[in-house]
Amino acid sequence: MSDISPQVLDKLTKLNISYEVLKCDPALADTFEFCSHYGYKLEECGNTILAASKRGVKKYACCLVRGSDKVNINKTVKNLLEVSKISFATKDESEQVTGMASGGITLIGLPESIPIFVDKKILQMEKIILGSGNRNSKILLDTKDLQLIPNTQFIENLSI
Repeated sequence: MSDISPQVLDKLTKLNISYEVLKCDPALADTFEFCSHYGYKLEECGNTILAASKRGVKKYACCLVRGSDKVNINKTVKNLLEVSKISFATKDESEQVTGMASGGITLIGLPESIPIFVDKKILQMEKIILGSGNRNSKILLDTKDLQLIPNTQFIENLSI
């Protein structure tokens, strides 16, 4: 049995992306707690956030920024999704839409209907630690491999 959620493992395998599994205590899966406990820097990790429109037809976007950054949701993401009002999806909504556990949500293995926006700053990193779809582990992979993930756009000013 893998420490990675099946949908994430399936996508990693299909895309032939190499990765390393980093086990973690589920109570420490949120980025800040993970880094504090296991000795990683926030800048080495990615924060994956699901944004959701608040009016009209529901639209979602997955946003990936460095763990030390915040998503520029009210300007950049709102404009990219072409919506008038946007916010972060709730924990329950995020889990339902992605099929992944909060604290482990990642851009790998998402439904293809969800656009993926990655901060261009991430491409300056050699490797990144991401969620694995659950709270039991993280995955470490080369940032260049993020370009293999379908439906992914690299965005300037995605973070603030």
